[in-house]
Amino acid sequence: MSAGGGGNESESSATSSSKSSDTVPPFTEIQIIEVNRNNFSKIWPYLLVCIESADFTAMDLELSGLGGPKLRSKDVQERYKSIREAAHTGSILSVGITTMKLIRKSEKRRSLRYETRIFNILTLSEKPFTIEPSALQFLAKHSFDFNRLIQSGVQIQGKNCSLKTLFHEFLGSSATLCLHNGFVDLAFLYKQMYDVDLPETLDEFVNNLSDLFPDDYLPIADSKYLAEFQTRYKSSYLEYVFRRTQGDNEIERQARRYHIEIDFSTNENVSKSLKEATEIVDVRLPEGFPDHAIPIDLHIHVIEVNRNNFSKIWPCLLVCIKSADFTAMDLELSGLGGPGLRSKDVQERYKSIQEAAHTRSIFFVGIIIMKLIRKIKTRRSLRYETRIFNILTLSEKPFTIEPSALQFLAKHSFDFNRLIQSGVQFQGKNCPLKTLFHEFLGSSATLCLHNGFVDLAFLYKQNYDVDLSETLDEFVNNRSTWKSIRHDTNPRIWISGRVDTWQITFYWLPIFNEEVIQKVVGDDEWNLRHVTQLYENEEKWRSVTVETVFKPEVDEIFSQMNSILQARDSSIYKAFSHSSFGSLSPAASADLALMESVEGGTILSPTDTPSQPKNSSNGGNIRKMSKIFMSSVMGRKPSQ
Repeated sequence: MSAGGGGNESESSATSSSKSSDTVPPFTEIQIIEVNRNNFSKIWPYLLVCIESADFTAMDLELSGLGGPKLRSKDVQERYKSIREAAHTGSILSVGITTMKLIRKSEKRRSLRYETRIFNILTLSEKPFTIEPSALQFLAKHSFDFNRLIQSGVQIQGKNCSLKTLFHEFLGSSATLCLHNGFVDLAFLYKQMYDVDLPETLDEFVNNLSDLFPDDYLPIADSKYLAEFQTRYKSSYLEYVFRRTQGDNEIERQARRYHIEIDFSTNENVSKSLKEATEIVDVRLPEGFPDHAIPIDLHIHVIEVNRNNFSKIWPCLLVCIKSADFTAMDLELSGLGGPGLRSKDVQERYKSIQEAAHTRSIFFVGIIIMKLIRKIKTRRSLRYETRIFNILTLSEKPFTIEPSALQFLAKHSFDFNRLIQSGVQFQGKNCPLKTLFHEFLGSSATLCLHNGFVDLAFLYKQNYDVDLSETLDEFVNNRSTWKSIRHDTNPRIWISGRVDTWQITFYWLPIFNEEVIQKVVGDDEWNLRHVTQLYENEEKWRSVTVETVFKPEVDEIFSQMNSILQARDSSIYKAFSHSSFGSLSPAASADLALMESVEGGTILSPTDTPSQPKNSSNGGNIRKMSKIFMSSVMGRKPSQ
């Protein structure tokens, strides 16, 4: 499977002068060549050639066990002892190897294409070894074939130890070696290669390892370390890191920024042994990525509040709301009303919602609470402590249900038995929903809703046990006494002329005195490098938002501001155009704009739309690492 085809463009090629198409699809499968006892003599030479010619190599071992609970000890020496014991008593079950050779650079597509080979060497020890059931269960879960290992595993002990030869090939290669949780793998390799006990102390072992590598050996990369301490992924196990970086690379490809293309194509003369040993694994991303539908089962920890635990959890929920920076609420209902909900007449829609709020009921209240606990300037990230509550609610009064609403909830695994058995009753003098909503109104946190108008209509009815106002205007006036809703992720229901408002946000940066500007800019004209230097300590763009009910005012302001910016061709605006609407700092935005300019990209004009912010949560880290990586492989020193 190849990531490319034919076409015309200006590009350089490491091994071929053939051209590739402008549109290159993401790779959807990987090809794995299994090396076993039966085909070892035929495939082994090809594997060594691939390592010798590679620009990047990677190795990952599957083991019979990782050691006991001390592997997670806070004492590094205790952890080393656990790894040492595992290396002495356990064994290597397979060795995964990837080789990547750069075959083409495309400035037009901003891509680097690598010819890639993946090998899986099944290895079986000649000596007795210890296995951990948890390790075997993990491998079985990921389709490891133990029958195949036992029948065809390559024996790895003895004078002509294949692992020793393999490792020496890695050490003699000029390629960068990549590992995952590599310290453990190196401990096992050391034991298997030299058949000696590992040193007693960590310091001795590190010294011995250092002696194995040539003085001019390139740095070893560890993807687990990078995931945990550089990109700060939420998980660092290998499958997650692969999927995450695969997705990030595809986002960069779609945005026509620098990305990697993986090429598994082989020539027609490839040997029969290689073809027979190759297994194809489907790794395609979801259709429509990254705007694909998210599966319902997100494995998110949700705290259920019901009749049995209400008195214990309720106080905690209220405390969380009081201390939050952001809150969100979403209701599930026994029905939304009839076809009038889709009427073009706004008053008809309101009447349908009014009728539903009077006759239907709330089945549960979903609440999300987010509290800012840390700002990390180096990663340009905000960390939020998050709690999700699901309150099952059951009315004391008769209510109407719509079969379509029940079917929708059942489709999404709603448990009606649990609702009936444990739902919190919410009518009466001490209505918990009324208390809850008053806590939201008294909180300083921003409240987010989804299709909030319908939810507010139901809450109004349940809280005050009165009929909703006859007209939309009257109801809106009542709503105006409540806390203003800052964000609604489905705002289309707010369709009254009284409620529609328009906002325009001005982003700006403070002006420095002449002395500071002269020191940095001198007699030069302003450019992006000056923006980076002057605002390197500015964490975010300043902003002010103007709100109006008259859209023509917004259009006029927008037109005037664009005219000014077009006339000035401001470097600051160029930086802002790359800030994802202010989500990146001024310095980072200017760096990104400058990098695009240097790499031959086009800086957005003032009339262009800035890049969308939907992927900006980790975009800074991705682009930073991509920049460092691209600079190193293309022979440029990355700016610090």
